[in-house]
Amino acid sequence: MPVVPCPQCRRRLNLPAGLAGSLVACPACGHTFTAAGLAVPPTELTTDRLVLPTGPPVRAEPPARLDAVAPWLQAAFGLQLVLALSWCTCFGPVAQSFWPAGFEVVYLALPIAGFVAPWFVLAGIRALLSQSSYPTALGGLVVLLGMGGVACLQAVGVGVLHRFGLLDRSIDAYYPGPTFSVCVLTLPGVAGFISVVAAVRGLLILHRPDVLAGFPTEAGR
Repeated sequence: MPVVPCPQCRRRLNLPAGLAGSLVACPACGHTFTAAGLAVPPTELTTDRLVLPTGPPVRAEPPARLDAVAPWLQAAFGLQLVLALSWCTCFGPVAQSFWPAGFEVVYLALPIAGFVAPWFVLAGIRALLSQSSYPTALGGLVVLLGMGGVACLQAVGVGVLHRFGLLDRSIDAYYPGPTFSVCVLTLPGVAGFISVVAAVRGLLILHRPDVLAGFPTEAGR
C-alpha cells in the first residue's frame, strides 16, 4: 500500500491504493489532508485504520462562556422593560415634584426611550449569542451599560433627595406603604446593578480573541 506522511504530525500512514488523491484524516492528530498516491506492491500489511470525514462540516458549539453570560443579559433585558413600565406608573409623581414647569416633554420622552432602548439591547444579545454581527452586539451592550448606569443614578439620586426632604412631601401620598421604596428605589437599583454587570461581562467576553473569531469579518472591526 502507499505510505503517506501526515503533514501535521508526520506519522506515516498506510493507505489503500484507491484512496490516492482523496481527502483523508490522520487517526493520530485528526488533521485532514489530500493523500498523494504511491505505487507499492499490494502485499504489505497496514496497522493504521483511517477515519474518513463524512458529510458537511459541522460548526462548533459556541464557547461555554457565552452560555454563562446569557442569563444575566436576558434578566437585564426583562428588568429594563419592567423599569420602563414603572417609570410610567410609579415614577411620574417623583419627576413632576422636582422638575421645573415646561419640562413635561422630558417626562414623556424618558418612558418612550425606556421602552425603545431594550429592543436594541435584545438585538445585541441575540447577535452576541449567535455570533452573527459584531457591531450589533457591541451596540446593544453599550446601550445596556448606559441604561444600567442611568437606573443606578436614579435610585441613588432620588433616595438622597427624598432622605433630605428635597422632594415635595406630598409625594408620599402617591405611594402607600412600601411602594416608594420598592418601585422608585429598589427596582431601579436592582435593574441597574444587574444591567451594568451583564453589560460589562458581555463586553469582556465579546472582545476575547476566540469569540471575535466566530463573528463574520466586517468592516470596522
